[in-house]
Amino acid sequence: MKSNDNTLSLIQKLENQLQLHTFVDDCYLDLYLDQQDILIAWVALNPKGINYLREYGHNNTLNQLKQSLTTLIPQYWRLTDKLPYNRQANRERLLFNQNCLQQIKDPIWLYKKFEKQTALCYAKIPLDLIYLENHFANFPLVPGVIELQWIQEQINVLLKKTVIIQQISKLKFQKFLRPNDIFKLTLNWQQEKKMVIFSMQCAEENCCSGIAHYRE
Repeated sequence: MKSNDNTLSLIQKLENQLQLHTFVDDCYLDLYLDQQDILIAWVALNPKGINYLREYGHNNTLNQLKQSLTTLIPQYWRLTDKLPYNRQANRERLLFNQNCLQQIKDPIWLYKKFEKQTALCYAKIPLDLIYLENHFANFPLVPGVIELQWIQEQINVLLKKTVIIQQISKLKFQKFLRPNDIFKLTLNWQQEKKMVIFSMQCAEENCCSGIAHYRE
């Protein structure tokens, strides 16, 4: 597929079809700049679409979206709760091409505050986080090992150095982290004991907590 008037007309037609889907709030389709034969769809789901994804998973959601397209199916899809720019803005196409093929491995950090021995962070789980696609495909959730990875990354920020976690004591997983969830992470550094007490919460319920014992 090459970028020409016929192609642009087809892309616009596909966008219009997707816009009519009951799961879709907005969408943006384009050819990948480096490979003009790759069509990518960037779709902002509305609350109904987000709820469907949470209940039935990424692949089932894509199958529902694909059913609304009659002429061509994009090779790659990105799902979000909101497109980052106005659909007519030039910066959107640049951002689209910078990010459309990248695997999403991190939460969307909304707020971070680091003090001498404590940290408070808020983040949202992206709809197309790579770990959600195949981890309980019909009931997507963030694996516990990934939660611990994110926690260790923020511990390194708090301590202003990279440390090795030797042991995690009193570790508890109590509530699943799901697509589009917003979670709060708190850290309490006890420097003399070389340990960090951590707690991750969602909707005021504990998701993950424990004590990380480290060595430098």
